[in-house]
Amino acid sequence: MEVQMALDIAGAYNATGIHLTECAKKNNFLLPKDFSFRKTRPADISYFDMAIRYKNRFYAILLDICHNNSSIVPDLAERKERLIKLCQANNLVPCIFPLDMSFGKQSGPHGYGTYFGGGYGISQIFTPHSKESWNLIHAVTNEPIDPKEGATDELTPMSEYEKYNFATDVAKKIIAEKYGEIVEWNDVLPGNAPQLTYKNKKHNVEEWCCVRVVDKPIKELTESEREHATRATHLFNPIFSKNGVYFLIYIDHSEDRTAPGYHYSYEIKEVFHTPYEIID
Repeated sequence: MEVQMALDIAGAYNATGIHLTECAKKNNFLLPKDFSFRKTRPADISYFDMAIRYKNRFYAILLDICHNNSSIVPDLAERKERLIKLCQANNLVPCIFPLDMSFGKQSGPHGYGTYFGGGYGISQIFTPHSKESWNLIHAVTNEPIDPKEGATDELTPMSEYEKYNFATDVAKKIIAEKYGEIVEWNDVLPGNAPQLTYKNKKHNVEEWCCVRVVDKPIKELTESEREHATRATHLFNPIFSKNGVYFLIYIDHSEDRTAPGYHYSYEIKEVFHTPYEIID
């Protein structure tokens, strides 16, 4: 009898993260200046699933989950094509991380490179194709990738994608602290500013947040530059509320991709088109 259950995305991410971390340990990569995770969780709209950095190279990773020797990732070919285009435009390395998904009984602690999800009983088990290597396949050449090859200590600027990826993570944290719980968020869309949706904790309505990266410290922005940075975008579709915020961020040392932690400054501009009803 065929077992039907929803794909355990969290399990697949966990298996991938465990494997890459173990590889980093085996290769003595874990110094912050050498190795870091740059993306570890899915977005509502995303061009890839995970990302790591080794020295000055950024590896964008698309998970290819297979069951019975067939990929079960929807639209994998289209996602792979979009991944390659994004990486070519942003100096990233496009990677495929193949995982085998099988079913088994949940018992004992999680094994290396596997994740038992879905509660008790029959569970999904995710295992990298190759547990002896990084299990990264170049999306264009189909050749195995070893991060040691090609990565150097040369100073490399963050790409536009990396800047907005970092800015979005900062915005999620600060918006959640100041305004309310993040409902959904989109990964960086080339040519457009990313957006978040959050539930305003004071008024119990959903509002939007548009993230914008600026190229000079916030305190040095002129009024004209602020106005340009908070211009309307065609992506806005505030079906929950006409109210929201612009999140402006300046990232210091963005000329250095290898920085383990970036200094930044930010400013929030509130846009309230409609009044709220008082909610007790």
